[in-house]
Amino acid sequence: MIPKMRTINQCIQEVKEHDVDTALTKHALRHLIATEKLPVSKIGNKTLINMDVLDKVLHGERADYEEQSGQIRKLSENIE
Repeated sequence: MIPKMRTINQCIQEVKEHDVDTALTKHALRHLIATEKLPVSKIGNKTLINMDVLDKVLHGERADYEEQSGQIRKLSENIE
């Protein structure tokens, strides 16, 4: 399954679609990221958040994830 990756603004927008009266803010998301309670993927200048992981964190679960950076994957031999 492909993860649902969103920017901080998109996360807030999606949460508000499900809960209009949410107290979750951009500042709160940034705090979770800065304190490493919410893992993110950095792509260029964008910070992407996995919505399934965000849901777990907001429900009080620990965000366990495997660090993927620094690994080189083998490319197929059929590159033209």
